[in-house]
Formats: sequence, C-alpha cells, structure tokens
Amino acid sequence: MKVIDKKLIEEDIIELKKLQKTIKHRRFVPRIQMLI
Repeated sequence: MKVIDKKLIEEDIIELKKLQKTIKHRRFVPRIQMLI
C-alpha cells in the first residue's frame, strides 16, 4: 500500500470548511468534503 502524504492538499482544512459554507454552486460541495 502507498502512504499518502498529507501535504497533497495545498489548502488548509479550516479554509476548506469556510469555502464549503460560502460556495455558490452546490455541485462543488461533495468535492470540498472529499478534500476535507
């Protein structure tokens, strides 16, 4: 199994959660949740 580096995601989890609350297009919400 490969070990996944946590630094693959540039954005911080806090920033992603803020973005999730303020996003206009609901189709992107599952993508943001996946990154979190």
